[in-house]
Amino acid sequence: MIQLGTYDGTIYNARQVVDKIGHLCDYILFDSAWVGYEQFIPMMADCSPLLLDLNENDPGILVTQSVHKQQAGFSQTSQIHKKDSHIKGQQRYVPHKRMNNAFMMHASTSPFYPLFARTGISTPKCMKVSAVVICGWIVW
Repeated sequence: MIQLGTYDGTIYNARQVVDKIGHLCDYILFDSAWVGYEQFIPMMADCSPLLLDLNENDPGILVTQSVHKQQAGFSQTSQIHKKDSHIKGQQRYVPHKRMNNAFMMHASTSPFYPLFARTGISTPKCMKVSAVVICGWIVW
């Protein structure tokens, strides 16, 4: 897990992270709790793991974001983005069913559905590229 951005404003170049450690792992999880807006600012495009052009040798990408940093949702909500179509068919690919089972196992047994609903509503208004929302996580 890599903390993409910090409270004090330090932010990694996602391409450099993938190039440096990508060969060591099947997936890289970027914690973007303090950022999440970098894909909407052209000069920060290289910082966004979601905008990376990936090939079959690169790892899958998971990104967690706090929705309220994008001014689009409640502060208690977050999103998990999954970008791995470039490794589909490989043994290391995590299919939807396995990802969803892991998500549901660690999610609350007493979910507050208005939070889920607001996350689903806020997603399309922030999207610049194609993505699908599935059970609280986003597939690119």
